[in-house]
Amino acid sequence: MHRLFSLILSFGFIFNLFSCKNPVAPDNSFTPGRRDYTWTIDTLNSPPNLFSLVNIWGSGPSDVWAVGPADETLNSLWHYDGISWKPTTQRLSSNLWSVFGFGQSNVWMCDGPGRDIFYFNGNIWVNQGNYSYPGYSMLYLNSIWGTSNSELYCAGSAYDSQMGTQPVLMKYNNNAWNFIQLPKNDFNIVTLKKDQDNNIFFFTAIKFTTGYSDTNKIYTYDGTSLKEIFKGTNNPVDNATADDIGGKVYLNIKNKIYKYIDNKLVLWKDFDGTSYGGRVFGRNENDFFGFGYDGLVHYNGTDLKTIFPTTMSLTNLLVLDKDIFLLCDNRIIVHGHLK
Repeated sequence: MHRLFSLILSFGFIFNLFSCKNPVAPDNSFTPGRRDYTWTIDTLNSPPNLFSLVNIWGSGPSDVWAVGPADETLNSLWHYDGISWKPTTQRLSSNLWSVFGFGQSNVWMCDGPGRDIFYFNGNIWVNQGNYSYPGYSMLYLNSIWGTSNSELYCAGSAYDSQMGTQPVLMKYNNNAWNFIQLPKNDFNIVTLKKDQDNNIFFFTAIKFTTGYSDTNKIYTYDGTSLKEIFKGTNNPVDNATADDIGGKVYLNIKNKIYKYIDNKLVLWKDFDGTSYGGRVFGRNENDFFGFGYDGLVHYNGTDLKTIFPTTMSLTNLLVLDKDIFLLCDNRIIVHGHLK
């Protein structure tokens, strides 16, 4: 189980569950996205520089949070106030993996291991609780996401040397976090999303094996049953993720993007032959970004273009109304602002 730390961000998948090949008709009602960004680059330094930022969220261009595992707690959480990036002054956790919120005074984080959930009220971060899963000795909370405080979830896995691994899903309700009982299985949830159209959860997951070829998967959960819709191996060339735009979930598998319609994966965009390598971050279906083999790529409803060329490794992206913040190489943050 100790290999979780090196594998939790791995999304190398080989797709072997193909479904409907007819692409979804494009929605031409969305405004095409612009590409005239100005760029600034910030390198976050804090001796001895032993931290790796993996997740980012913000309410606006002067209120952005970034988190990741670090050598010590003060390096695991950073904030941007519109002028500069600064590390936290609160000692919370050195294993923060996910941050998500709904405003400057309504931000959430989780850690794993550590099994804590934190809440920012606009002034300070407050520990909302240290949780344990019945019958298991460890709890990893890897992803926090929602649409509001009444529709807020946290996911990961519980582990015990005797019991093995069990996927875990929690929901925030009446000022408390409660476990949603998932069917017994042996995978760790890396990220969670929920499609607002069909009310289905999508979990990207890692199933640890006895060897070095860990199995990566995507599951759906309809409130009753878990369904494996995707299976692959840990291959860095092929990517597969679940992202959302405007309440809809988009599944990126290698250089193609799928929607999940009538319990089937349906092809939406095929970027075969381009530099597109994965992920879907955007404002609408004619204004979204992805990670390319030669930098950050953008789709404007007509074509795909690399708008920020770089050889740095791309980790995560925050998209705001007129700004984007790109995590690169563990501690470099690229800020794009529309002219």
